[in-house]
Amino acid sequence: MRIALRLLVCIGLASLVLASCGGGDDVVGLGPGSSPTWSPDGSQIAFVSVGGICLMDADGTDPTMLLPGQLLRCPSWSPRADRISFLSPAAYRIAFLSQNSIMTIDTDGEDPRAVVRSWSRYAWSERLSWSPDGDRMAFSSSEEGDWQVYVVDVDGGNKTGLSPQGVDDYCPAWSPDGQRIAFDSERDGHPEIYVMNADGSDPVRLTDNTYTDRYPDWSPDGSRIAFISHRDGQPDIYIMNADGSNITRLTDNELFELDPKWSPDGSKIVFSAGPDSGGPGGPDIYVVDVPVL
Repeated sequence: MRIALRLLVCIGLASLVLASCGGGDDVVGLGPGSSPTWSPDGSQIAFVSVGGICLMDADGTDPTMLLPGQLLRCPSWSPRADRISFLSPAAYRIAFLSQNSIMTIDTDGEDPRAVVRSWSRYAWSERLSWSPDGDRMAFSSSEEGDWQVYVVDVDGGNKTGLSPQGVDDYCPAWSPDGQRIAFDSERDGHPEIYVMNADGSDPVRLTDNTYTDRYPDWSPDGSRIAFISHRDGQPDIYIMNADGSNITRLTDNELFELDPKWSPDGSKIVFSAGPDSGGPGGPDIYVVDVPVL
């Protein structure tokens, strides 16, 4: 796909517009950052910057620092709109500790709280997902050896493992009705997309190929799942029905794309991408339109 590039500068953030010259929907760059996630009303995006966790308007304007700090990762907006969860080294509060925590903070940057603490520096995966009622969070952890999907109350109670021993499960995403959790797993030899009931029962494999499929995310109406796949050589965004049928490629470019997230109205997907997973320069944040069914 040929790409036309237009560089815009807005309040210190480089905004890129990658317009498909072949007639498809525009892919709009909002500026540098990673792990973007929409606010429940779609008006803002939380993301990770070099200096901490930031907020910006959905069009990439008015970026502000919510919480400064190094190694803060994976913001996830509460469905109640009043809090954001993220992964953090506890040392940002107590300098001599090196443990990791799942934290929450008010959207005005006040009242940080620890939900789960770990003594392992590398215990957390790259995804946090709130339940639709805002009472629980799903996450993955390697604290007990294998990567496991867990759910926990937002006050830190009732931590429950959903994965069987001896498998590696990652990147849980709660369905909009709260009944199921999508995740990616290597339990069958290579990363594929699965869904299971919210209690961990009845896991079903949705994708089946020899390439990497990761980072599932549900559409707001629960009918489709977006994910990243390497099946055509480069990690691009794909969409499929919630039962795994009708897999459709959404993006086609040379970027290394990660962690797609649907907008609350289902019309767009925000994601981060860079030249490659280990190349020079940091990732940027992009938004792509989703075709209407």
